[in-house]
Amino acid sequence: MKVTTKKGDGGMTSLYDGTRVEKTDLRIELNGLLDECNALLGLCKVTTGSAAPFETMQRELMDVMALIACDSDRAKEQTLQQAVERMEAYINKVSKDMQFKFVLPGRDRADALLHLTRAKVRTCERRLVALMEADDRYPTVLRIYLNRLSDYLFCIILDR
Repeated sequence: MKVTTKKGDGGMTSLYDGTRVEKTDLRIELNGLLDECNALLGLCKVTTGSAAPFETMQRELMDVMALIACDSDRAKEQTLQQAVERMEAYINKVSKDMQFKFVLPGRDRADALLHLTRAKVRTCERRLVALMEADDRYPTVLRIYLNRLSDYLFCIILDR
């Protein structure tokens, strides 16, 4: 595989299906933000010393990125729906008897990093909403997944 192709030097890049688009395209912007989330989840994994649940989230984000880049795949959508259900079960367990409160980030390095990752997921969610307003071909499970992912990260923070 050749890493440097020089095809992007003019400000264009390719989607999953080979379609060439501007690097400012909403899909490219969103996938760049999701890539940052994936990198932050990698840091969460290293900082907490635990692969679970971060590697699962990383794999799921790769499915989200593929769906954004024009890969219509019912199996990926089903995987994300199952992830939503898994996250909701954990969220409900952790937040069962909890009253809402704002949490100040920074108890320790891992806490600060988890908060940063959660905030980046919220940014991705906002960009996804903008994309879905401009293009209605994307499955609703993408929006639900990102919304749940930020709640899930928040509950991981509370559960530490």
